[in-house]
Amino acid sequence: MATDLILGTAGHIDHGKTSLIRALTGTDTDRLPEEKRRGITIELGFAELPLGDVRLGIVDVPGHERFVRTMLAGATGIDLAMLVVAADDSIKPQTREHLDILRLLDLEAGVIALTKCDLVDGDWLELVEAEIRELVRPTFLADAPIVRTSTVTGLGIDELRGELARAAARVAERRAESLSQNRPGEGDRHSESFQFSVFSFQSSEKRATDESPRTKQNEPVPDGFGTGSRPTAHAPFRMAIDRSFSLAGHGTVVTGSVSSGMARVGDELVVEPGEIQVRVRSLHNHDRPVEEVHRGQRAACNLAGVHHDTLGRGQLLAAVGHLKPSRLITARLQTVADAGAVAVAIKNRSRVRLHVGTAEVMSVVRLLDRDLLDAGQSGPAQLFLSEPVAVVWGQPLVVRSESPVVTIGGGHVLDPNAEKIRRPDEEVLRMLDDLASGDRTVRASAALFFAGLRPRKPDDLARLAGIDNGAEVCAELLARGELIEMVISPSRRVSLHHRAYERLADRIAGVLKKMHDREPLRVVIDRSRLMHLLEWLGDDALVSAVLARMRDEGRIRLTDATVALEGCGPKLSANEQKLLAQLIERFRTAGIESPSIQQCRELAVRNQASVPQLLKLAAASGELVEIAPEYFLHREVVNRLQQTLREKMAGGPGMKVSQIRELLGTTRKYAVPICEYLDQIGYTIREGDVRALADQRG
Repeated sequence: MATDLILGTAGHIDHGKTSLIRALTGTDTDRLPEEKRRGITIELGFAELPLGDVRLGIVDVPGHERFVRTMLAGATGIDLAMLVVAADDSIKPQTREHLDILRLLDLEAGVIALTKCDLVDGDWLELVEAEIRELVRPTFLADAPIVRTSTVTGLGIDELRGELARAAARVAERRAESLSQNRPGEGDRHSESFQFSVFSFQSSEKRATDESPRTKQNEPVPDGFGTGSRPTAHAPFRMAIDRSFSLAGHGTVVTGSVSSGMARVGDELVVEPGEIQVRVRSLHNHDRPVEEVHRGQRAACNLAGVHHDTLGRGQLLAAVGHLKPSRLITARLQTVADAGAVAVAIKNRSRVRLHVGTAEVMSVVRLLDRDLLDAGQSGPAQLFLSEPVAVVWGQPLVVRSESPVVTIGGGHVLDPNAEKIRRPDEEVLRMLDDLASGDRTVRASAALFFAGLRPRKPDDLARLAGIDNGAEVCAELLARGELIEMVISPSRRVSLHHRAYERLADRIAGVLKKMHDREPLRVVIDRSRLMHLLEWLGDDALVSAVLARMRDEGRIRLTDATVALEGCGPKLSANEQKLLAQLIERFRTAGIESPSIQQCRELAVRNQASVPQLLKLAAASGELVEIAPEYFLHREVVNRLQQTLREKMAGGPGMKVSQIRELLGTTRKYAVPICEYLDQIGYTIREGDVRALADQRG
């Protein structure tokens, strides 16, 4: 079975890329009338080149600086590159910028084609080759062969085919090794299929133009982002859309390169951003109808349930639930070493143009470990986007300056659905490094750390960490204690990263400490007050589970109504604690006609001087309620009398103090302060001599 790989071309305008592809494959990739008329490539073109055990799908990109945006849309997803340089023109601005873009995409192999060699002499050819060697010396093309060619005489075409076959074989071998390491013991009938083709339609296509000059860069990216981390057919289906149009008799058609997974005729998919539900009517690959398409293929998808005007470049067709568009992503950025006359450094909070997949969006960069990312440096950053994008972990991105439009850097997505990192500490920065690890369990652990309390399913790890067997990895993390399973209800369990739990528990403890410090007489704090302060977490049931675990760990004291941080609150002696408990019980059994402070002193055998302070303490903790100066009731007594009044007053004209006194079975000495207290807290409202329930007057 032949291995299919994607070959991307790169080079300056009019350096012969399209002519070279025609000589190699017999296919003219300039398909638009405007391209024919002007003699330049404007949109992406595609061709197929069989090379024995390898089939190359070739992507022909525009070389003009105004169409670098289109070049970026076609460059994502390629496996190896062919850098094209014209012998009579040598290195030009787009030669440099295209090469820098290829470097930012982590390619590992390629070939250099020196075109138009029939137009110059041998000495000039040697000079141009020396310039090329100097240009590619710090890149993945440092040892790539330079093949002299001419599409007019046929010089070097066969030799170029041979060098492409050898480069592709090396990539295929490394890919197979990576797949076997990532999926031990599993066979995948699609794991070696990275075919790139095109479904040709006569249509009016959506195009984009751009401006740009040249760049250079020399810092490698972390090991975890190598080709071994590329998705396979095991992952959920994902395809970046680069064309959308309507075909008579068929309806809406979108085309693109399948980045991961597999789709079949009849599948229910979704277009993101937009959450547009669609159904696959039919599929084409290489102008042939097929029943399925998979990773690495060029696909045309005839979709039901959507009009083509609502779709376009920048969106993705994906498995339902796989992608979650976001306006904030975390990434590792690296700047190029040189961009000509344009300053390369990225300042904290600077505006840039972000290119990811086939999308281009404006973004504000917030650097996480420094204030300036200088030329040739790399570091973690968060990108605040002007509109949502749908991306996945490890996806390459390119950053260009706002004006003038120049490629200044690139990198990879670390967290596709990030929360704002306000003050990154050493642990957060270390976890960001772990997100770039080549070890799947390390990546998964870090991804779940940044998920915090947000619910995540094992399948989400395909998007968050590039892992297509999330259940297995989560089970391993649970066994190692890196994940904690929280029982929310009999039917709901949530797994949290142990450090995410610990950081949250520390934060809750900090909130409780501040509450205790503000009210030093309180033994316990009303639980509802704490829950109100934690509303931003968005899941009361999960917060309750965290509190229960903190109680089990001995960090807090917790009841259905109260909470307290262990070690906080008034410091009482053993005798004072015993006396306080006795006083609280005395008020609970006394009912409305509770003892005075003097009576409480007389009841105390020792620590009589502490009685007023202990009663204040019990009121501050919520065990007693201070109805009036030196008149306290137990909170259960207050709750009962309020309920009694509600049952009697509901729907009625109200009651006088004398009626309330008789209802409660007490004297005016107690009834009057009780009525005034209920007025004060807004439970009742006084209208002349009559009191009624406040919530029934409006």
